[in-house]
Amino acid sequence: MLTTYEDTHLIFDSLRAGARGYLLKNRPLEECIEAIRQVREGGTPMSMRVARKMVAYFNEPRPLEPGLDGLSDREQQALSALAHGKAYKEIGVELGVTENTVRTYIRRIYEKPHVGSRTEAVAQFAARRP
Repeated sequence: MLTTYEDTHLIFDSLRAGARGYLLKNRPLEECIEAIRQVREGGTPMSMRVARKMVAYFNEPRPLEPGLDGLSDREQQALSALAHGKAYKEIGVELGVTENTVRTYIRRIYEKPHVGSRTEAVAQFAARRP
């Protein structure tokens, strides 16, 4: 990609779309020719400012990803009990809440992205535990 734009979202959109490098047009002609050679040889040439933006992007703190990482402590406790085969009533007794509250925890778990069913929730829970 040879462009004047250096917005982070445009950089990533271009790379996702198949760009093999990202150079700003203010580069000398010789650097552009060298970049073409690098791409042909499997390289990924980037302008220094673009590379700095990418490094800064990956060094920014990120919010929790969707899925089990976004569960509250109570939701994780309910899911753990569910993974151990306990019924909603048993989970309620264990957590000191009503069965309806357990249903609310489980519904919230299902609403999290990437968790659409009891089986998926338990499978993700099991995959993340040593």
